[in-house]
Amino acid sequence: MREIKFRKLLSGHWIYWTPADGDNGFWEYARINENQCIVEYTGLKDKNGKQIYEGDILSILRKRYSGPWETYWTYDKWGLKDKYGDYDNGDYYRGDDICWEDFEVIGNIYENPELLND
Repeated sequence: MREIKFRKLLSGHWIYWTPADGDNGFWEYARINENQCIVEYTGLKDKNGKQIYEGDILSILRKRYSGPWETYWTYDKWGLKDKYGDYDNGDYYRGDDICWEDFEVIGNIYENPELLND
């Protein structure tokens, strides 16, 4: 079972929260500030052992999986999509089909959206 963890971007810094932290105002701030981005930990790590969160941008050197890729939730699995967001033509990879350890976190869509334009 994966670890349940969230993070939010607040004034340019990531604030982390787990259920063990209890009610420390993490969720109340998000409710008041609807534009607040809160993302969930996937339970996965990249090739360097860095935790992968929803919205992280990943790279890989394999030609077959040219990137960069955005991490996102789809139905019942974490997945990757490219800059074109082609959900219906098979240009995405989900869950068990991905060798997550081959990827590296290079940024996220909130702080580094330009990485998806490469």
